[in-house]
Amino acid sequence: MIPFGRAAALAAFCCAAAQAAEPSKAQVGRWLGDVGKIELGPMHAVALKGGEKGYVIEAEFPEQGRNFMQGYVLARPARAKAIVLDGYGGQTSDVGMIARDDRKGDMLVLGSAGSGQGSYGHAQYVVVLDGWKPRVLFKAEEDSNYGDCGYDGKPCEGSQVFLNVLDGDNGKIQVAVTTVRHSGLDEKRMKSSVSAKIVTLSHPK
Repeated sequence: MIPFGRAAALAAFCCAAAQAAEPSKAQVGRWLGDVGKIELGPMHAVALKGGEKGYVIEAEFPEQGRNFMQGYVLARPARAKAIVLDGYGGQTSDVGMIARDDRKGDMLVLGSAGSGQGSYGHAQYVVVLDGWKPRVLFKAEEDSNYGDCGYDGKPCEGSQVFLNVLDGDNGKIQVAVTTVRHSGLDEKRMKSSVSAKIVTLSHPK
């Protein structure tokens, strides 16, 4: 769960968008080639490691199963090519921004989510795009079993994770990671606990 709204995230992307010509969705579709039916959503201008300009695009795959219906496309106009990022998406295609750096690469937040048999899992990855590969700097996970609990003594358990960017000292990039855990006999009788830590992030070498 990314605790900043879509409007704020899009505002952060506008400055980079002015630095690179945004390809049309039709052009990105041609670069992708045959990946099945895909619907392209908002396009976010990003800096890759080394400074190349690219675009991360929220995507939907309407003919896929529920755990494969959303994802991300990375388009690189300098190479006239685009790919679907493997290992991300599922039931989410949200894009967040941690920090911008036109030389070392922007730090993005990409997600991965899925559900089944009453359970749900969601991960947030802080990444820098190194060519076609997202380099993971930090991973936060949350889950719940709310669709399969509260009977025969089976407790309900779940967690939420919130990432908040801090003003780091001496140029450090720091994120406050707050985890809220819930547990109880059923969803109406839940107790919560909160823990927090500060994580310092560094660009990959």
